[in-house]
Amino acid sequence: MSQLPEGAVGTAVGVLLYSFICEVCNIVMVWLLWVHEEGLSYVACISYFTLLSTTCSIIQQFHDYIFWKDVTTAQFNNKTAQVGNPQLTLANGSVGLDLVLFYIQFYCYTVEATFVLFWAFTLTQSVYGWAGKPRLRRIFRRINTAGKIISVALPLLTICLLQVPTVQSTFVGFIILADIEFALSCFGGCILLIMILAKYVQTRRQLTTWSHGYGKKSTSTETTSNGPHTSGGGSTPQSQGIYDRWLLIRFTIAFLFLAIFEVTNIIFQISAQRNNNRDAAAAAPDLSAERAIAIMYFNMPGVTASLLAFVVFGTTRPFRERMYRTFVPKWFQKDKENTNLASQQLQYTRRDSAAKQRSTSIKLSKGTDVDTVVRMDDLRAPARGAYLDMDSDSDSERRFPRNGLTTTIKGGSRA
Repeated sequence: MSQLPEGAVGTAVGVLLYSFICEVCNIVMVWLLWVHEEGLSYVACISYFTLLSTTCSIIQQFHDYIFWKDVTTAQFNNKTAQVGNPQLTLANGSVGLDLVLFYIQFYCYTVEATFVLFWAFTLTQSVYGWAGKPRLRRIFRRINTAGKIISVALPLLTICLLQVPTVQSTFVGFIILADIEFALSCFGGCILLIMILAKYVQTRRQLTTWSHGYGKKSTSTETTSNGPHTSGGGSTPQSQGIYDRWLLIRFTIAFLFLAIFEVTNIIFQISAQRNNNRDAAAAAPDLSAERAIAIMYFNMPGVTASLLAFVVFGTTRPFRERMYRTFVPKWFQKDKENTNLASQQLQYTRRDSAAKQRSTSIKLSKGTDVDTVVRMDDLRAPARGAYLDMDSDSDSERRFPRNGLTTTIKGGSRA
């Protein structure tokens, strides 16, 4: 980092450290998906490309920080030589290795947004039960399979078209082509998310329990033939593979971040255009620490996607249990299990003691006093051979032990 301005070294170290944390979280996320045999799920596909983009960002940061003056000077010369080229706005004047790394990251961002769009479509199918209809099942299955191919192939075609000189000759056309897929993915995903939330609100107003049929079995399309399940009871939905009952909230958080990232991307392009105008009017490149710090901060939104994928989807119960069993020392797990077992036994003992001391006196309509002593024992059934003691020595007192309840009747009357 010898070429970095002295005032920017601390920021560079902090951004790099943050990027490495995001990288590690992304690697753990990919590992969790593979050990759970979810290597073709939408979460997995998104995680692969966030890992690739974060890795490229780290490489670019090392390259820029080590050769900061050379990189900044090369960008300045490129901006002054190609004034008006829209690629300068998109890539902030990057050349050489930086330009290649930028386009890889830009490609990954678009792929992730398209994956989110088709994922929202599969969730909508599950919530509304479209995939459960025999006539539509095969059609939706093909669409879901094609969605993953389109998510990878279409952004690649866009990147290739952006390199055509005819496209670069039109500023507006170039920017629209570069951002249109990302913007449409956000817009389409927003509509589908509203549809899902509307269905959820509808079921909640009907005071029913709502659970979707999504993700209960790992498949290439991640859809099942079951539509949304509604019932009047309060039973907890059964396990859904790597997901849990908070899938809708998790997906909403991921989509909101995607929208925020699109706003950040627009801000980056506006900032790049201002830098281009400033550099075109300057006589020498800006090598100040303030300029370096401002550029460093724009590296953070891209790598944050890796951290977000882990925080949002890597914290489901199946993943937490897997990480606990894998990374927590065995001796600690054993000690904690023993502690929990002892705590449960103590709670049961206190509960049983309190239950034995509880008694209720009931005044019957016939004026007979009945003293009922309830021994809870979790209301378990009596052991085999338990009986009703009808042959008491006294006619005025009989005991009827049944299902953990002992009833003493005084006065010779039957309760």
